[in-house]
Amino acid sequence: MFSRIAQSVLFFLVVVSLAALAPAQSVPSRQDQSTKTSIIIERQLVRFATPGEIVEWHLVVSNQQGEVVYDSDLVSSNLLEWPLKNQQGEDAASGLYAYTLTTKAPTDEQPRTQHGHLILDRASSQDRVWITSNSDGIGTANDGTTLTVAGAAEASVGGAELPAVPARNVTSGEQAPGERSGAKKNTLAVANISGSGTTNRITKWTDGPNGVVGDSAVTEVGGNVGIGTASPGRLLEVSGSSNPGMRITNPAIGSFLLYTRSNGTKQFSVFDENSGVDRFVIDNSGNAAIGTTSPFFKLHVVDASNTGLRVQTNTGGGTVASFGGNGDLRIDAVNNVGGRMIVAENGNVGIGINAGLSVPVPQAKLDVRGDIRLGSSGQFFGTSGEENLRIVRGTVDRNGNILAGTGFTVVHNNNGVYYIEFNTFFATPPSVMATIAENTPRALNSDFVTNSTAKIVTLNPCVVPICNWIGVDAGIHFIAIGPR
Repeated sequence: MFSRIAQSVLFFLVVVSLAALAPAQSVPSRQDQSTKTSIIIERQLVRFATPGEIVEWHLVVSNQQGEVVYDSDLVSSNLLEWPLKNQQGEDAASGLYAYTLTTKAPTDEQPRTQHGHLILDRASSQDRVWITSNSDGIGTANDGTTLTVAGAAEASVGGAELPAVPARNVTSGEQAPGERSGAKKNTLAVANISGSGTTNRITKWTDGPNGVVGDSAVTEVGGNVGIGTASPGRLLEVSGSSNPGMRITNPAIGSFLLYTRSNGTKQFSVFDENSGVDRFVIDNSGNAAIGTTSPFFKLHVVDASNTGLRVQTNTGGGTVASFGGNGDLRIDAVNNVGGRMIVAENGNVGIGINAGLSVPVPQAKLDVRGDIRLGSSGQFFGTSGEENLRIVRGTVDRNGNILAGTGFTVVHNNNGVYYIEFNTFFATPPSVMATIAENTPRALNSDFVTNSTAKIVTLNPCVVPICNWIGVDAGIHFIAIGPR
């Protein structure tokens, strides 16, 4: 199987000996021979080897994000193997990897550094591996870069040694400087790949088995990735003329679409493919919708069932919802704007208002159109009248002390005379009624009432034929009712 894998390697080069590349009088040194590196691709591993003595190796492999995937640490041997696994012992994923190989032989004064790239493709049933290599570190030989790719008994072999001398002008037939007459010329095999591409367009296999590549729909420009566009302006930009979007799928729950469309207005939508409905829509005027694709308000919620909308907090002391600024807060009835409740901009609250107006206006701080029930079980009705009235009531003992009631004070300086002074004045003099709060017979008189004070006098009863009408102290009950 691996022979088929190796045959799909992208760069196949013919191995040419160093002796053929060097001047006639030069003899390769022992150091050159010992530090020549071979790269061998076998099943599930890449092996780096030298034909000479034991050297010190250090291999570091990184992914496209610059993250270290594999670090061999320092190894002393005549070979080093990377089993195509990460530091955790897991198989390395498909992708492009960069490697740095550092070697130092006993005869080397300084380490040699070799850089390269490896492409690992595990998308199909047969793995594909491509590898490149360049020597560029301190201690690199002056006669060129050596790359050798070899195989075991089951693998194909390919490699190259690139000379440092200028290439011969094949057209003119001139001999390059330092080139021996009749020397074997280095040749380059044609890679087993075909196709063409577009600048900035990410390449894909258009015919993998036959080694054909071409453009994908993905473009990368300056770190921005575009799908359907050649000029992405953001880290990810998706473009298309027919409802472009993105599908997010979880096999356990189904798929959702995030896409744009023209539905009378330009819209962005979150579409539930499982139910076939739009879950959330924003149109180009900034209106957002849940349950409808035609929002008429900044947030338009429509519920075809009877679930509705709930706002909730789970920690005490917070704010469940906050509405501010200008305008009314309305809770509509069916076909009646604000028919259930309206909080007007001026602070008035209306309940059940339906005056035939397109927008009902409450006439008081609390404007209720209908009956009001009070009490723990609603057993009492709220009182009402044609006037806007206020009530003050109280009980006063014979010494002028208040026994019940609030909103008033009592002045008692003369026998049987009590001045009830209201803390909050009535708009006009109220109606006042009083009764004796004792069992002793007494007469009452209220001959002086203003919007701030009511005078109540308790008297001895008149007994015919003698009527003295003398003021005598006595406890009283009273009630005053008048306009606010």
